[in-house]
Order: sequence, then C-alpha cells, then structure tokens
Amino acid sequence: METGSPKILSKESIAASRFLKLDSIVWQDTHDQERRWDCASRTGGHGHAAMIIARLMPERSLVLVRQFRPPAGKFCLEFPAGLVEPGEDFTSAALRELSEETGYTGKVVDTIPFGFSSAGLTDETIAGVVVEIDSEHYRRHPPVPHPEASEDIEVLIVPEAQLKDFLRDRLADGDGADAKLLIYAFALSDLNQRS
Repeated sequence: METGSPKILSKESIAASRFLKLDSIVWQDTHDQERRWDCASRTGGHGHAAMIIARLMPERSLVLVRQFRPPAGKFCLEFPAGLVEPGEDFTSAALRELSEETGYTGKVVDTIPFGFSSAGLTDETIAGVVVEIDSEHYRRHPPVPHPEASEDIEVLIVPEAQLKDFLRDRLADGDGADAKLLIYAFALSDLNQRS
C-alpha cells in the first residue's frame, strides 16, 4: 500500500492576544486524509528561544532560576532562558539572557541545536547553550542581575551532584519545574550511577 507524505494544507489564526495566537491547521496525513490541529504560536518575532546550562567552575554548580509562572500557577525552577530577538543568534541571546536574569556571564563551551519545546502544542523552538563561569571571579565581584520590570527572578546555585535530590525536595515543597531541567537532572543522575 502506497502512502503519501504529510503536508500542511492551510494555517489560519483564530485568536490572538498580546503575546500568543491560536492557529487552526488543516493538514493531510500519510493516507491522504485531511485532518485538523490547533497550535499555539508567539506573536511577533519568530518563536525561537534559548536555554542556558550554566555551570560555575571548577566546582560544577548549576545556575538555576525560580520564578512564578502564571500558566502553571506556581513558582517554577528552570534553567535561565529567553526569547531570541529578531536578528540575534541564539548564543548571543543566551549570554544576554544569562546576564539579565542572573548577573553571570561566561564562556560558551557547547551548543544544543534547535528542537521543539512541545511539538504537539506549539511551533516554538528552543536551542541550548552550555556556559562555563569562573566562580573565582564572582567570589570577588558578586553578580548583579538586570531582569526586565515584569520579571521577579530568584537565582539559585545548586551543586550538579545534588540536583536530582534538590529538585525532589523543592517539588515536594510545592514548586514546579521545567521538564527540560527535570530530564537533565534525572539523566545526569542515571549516568553518574552507571559510571
């Protein structure tokens, strides 16, 4: 039985707010069946974000942020992250966001290509940047964050070896956590146990 390739037939915006829009997508599946799907998109810009895995070195502590997230209805623990501005590359966006949210800056040591943050819900993509920060410099010169007026961000420093337990404790106390951070913590713990 021959099958075709899925393809988008049309995309129509059915609702919009200041930051988001809801699109209705008509698409054709591999059996040439026409189907519908709803998708959330960001308004303006291009829907790309950058996430930062920032490590204080040499002690290998992670720089995390905690902020209230209205859709979750609670404080959430996350890697620092933010939107990539039009005309900006994702590594520059990551370093800008890291500095704004936490006051830290450092050296980019690796990048993670763009992937979808939740492919069944949104067309938003996110890339990762791994940054090493000289902790000795910041012992002498404490970091000064510069968050946007709408951001109320708490910066947390967590030893990487204690991340999984830290997250379990904070979740038990009522905080939420970004799935990317949880996956990182549990995968890291699993790798450390196997080695």
